[in-house]
Amino acid sequence: MKIKLLILFTILPFLLSAQYQIKYNVKNCKDSIIYFKGCVFDDNNFIPKDTIKSYQKNLKSTSLKPIVGGIYYLQFPKSKLKIYFTLANRDSLTFSFSGDKPLENIKCSNKSNQLFFAYQRLEEKFSTVDSIYKQLQTSRKFSISQREVFYKEKRDSLYNFRSKALKILKPSDILAEHFKTLNTLDEYVPSKIDYESRKKFLDKFNLNEPNLLFTTSFKPILTEYLSSFPQSADSITKGMDEVLAKVDCKSKAYPFVFDFFTKLMRNRNILNNTDGYVYLIEKHLKNGKCKLADAKKAKEYLDQYSKIAALTKKDTCFNIVLNDTLNAPQDLHLFARKFDYTVVMFYDPDCDHCQVEVPKMDYEISRIEKILKIKIGKYAVCNAPGISKKKWSDFILKYQLKTNYVHVSIPANSKIQEHFDAYTNPVFHLINKNMIFESQKISSVSLPKFFATQH
Repeated sequence: MKIKLLILFTILPFLLSAQYQIKYNVKNCKDSIIYFKGCVFDDNNFIPKDTIKSYQKNLKSTSLKPIVGGIYYLQFPKSKLKIYFTLANRDSLTFSFSGDKPLENIKCSNKSNQLFFAYQRLEEKFSTVDSIYKQLQTSRKFSISQREVFYKEKRDSLYNFRSKALKILKPSDILAEHFKTLNTLDEYVPSKIDYESRKKFLDKFNLNEPNLLFTTSFKPILTEYLSSFPQSADSITKGMDEVLAKVDCKSKAYPFVFDFFTKLMRNRNILNNTDGYVYLIEKHLKNGKCKLADAKKAKEYLDQYSKIAALTKKDTCFNIVLNDTLNAPQDLHLFARKFDYTVVMFYDPDCDHCQVEVPKMDYEISRIEKILKIKIGKYAVCNAPGISKKKWSDFILKYQLKTNYVHVSIPANSKIQEHFDAYTNPVFHLINKNMIFESQKISSVSLPKFFATQH
């Protein structure tokens, strides 16, 4: 008896100090396992996560560590459903749901979350709109104004719901912050010439507010703001500077924003993206006023920088001499001299993304050649050591990659990938007839932009 009392008194302080507590009443759920997760994962800021076994009794999630608070979700793996809810430090919530469609009947002891569930049910009603838009995008391009017309009914319905909700929610409520942000995003129409509107848009948000960071609306702020800039590194870097100037070095948002920009500057659809990455690291990491607390992450950025910085130098590119499909050696430098420009391609025949992007690149090159009356060579490297020769040849034949091509295969443990930062697939670089890099990490979208600026 004394031992039991001792144990009780030992654990009682921890139970009383729990920072939040969630109870679940689950019946006949299709998913035996349900995940409780946060929208932004950050080891340093402690984002709660838990695995709920719906077949057990007394289901509960608790934490002894304080949380910032924000938007979290229950993930149902079988149905791929996510139900979002708000959670603040020291909240005590009870959820109840059942059946194969829990969003339809989920309830919460918190009135704010009841409102949030109703909002998500309204979103679900318009889910087919997104599907139709994606299908149409495969056959045509939409301007911003056309997209706005297409989404008008959905946007207006969700906007009106949020506006009514904001009249009854407390301003300090996390959901109020989220809905207010979404309404501001909906009110904004990006423009590459309306600089004043762009500035006013960014000024409407407190990017240092922790609750805003841990919602689903923080990342769209950055995306929407940068969509107002021409998709070229020399323009987007100005936008990055503006954002980073507004984010306090010690705020929880700073490492998230910085990481977001490093990923953005590796997007091949942005012209001169490698220059943008070098600019970001040099100005804001190597020489900036802010120091990243995560030394491991900082080293990762700097290691990537050292590889990419070499590509941005206007030097003769590293020469490649590899065997082609007939086992004959093919010299990149000799090949490049035959053309006005050469695209150096790295791909894997088994890569789904390559099967889309390589033919697109081939098409764009042919189109540019016809318009500008120039010749562009294609030095295509099968960047998959050990792949069968049949798969390699089948890929070439299937996509008719023949005109102005040489096809070579990379051996295992090659240093070539290091010189071209070709550790993923596909990767495309543009060099001129003097073997000098003209543009790195390009895509079928950024390649035409490059030639538009040159001719």
